Amino acid sequence: MKKAIGEVFTCSRHRLCMWHVMHKLSTKVGLTLCNTTDFKQRICDIVWIDSLSPAAFEVGWHSVIHDFDLSNNNWLADIYDMRETRIPAIYRDELMSGLMRTTSRY
Repeated sequence: MKKAIGEVFTCSRHRLCMWHVMHKLSTKVGLTLCNTTDFKQRICDIVWIDSLSPAAFEVGWHSVIHDFDLSNNNWLADIYDMRETRIPAIYRDELMSGLMRTTSRY
């Protein structure tokens, strides 16, 4: 899909839906970590907030990864590598970036 969007809509930018990424969090890092620590709150505090600067996001992300010993988690590493497609702090100056938070489900 990413490749097709880039070829057909040459001036567009493909973004990942944060809801879908965060929905997978507990299955990718473990229910115990998400339910018995402040991990989930801390990660949400840095990935959902568009008022953070990119530098503050970087500091917060690395702090969470270090504090919860998740440097060997491949899924989190992959998600971090794709941060420009999903983290509001990274693309906060782009018009309508806040729309990346909805699945249009009510």
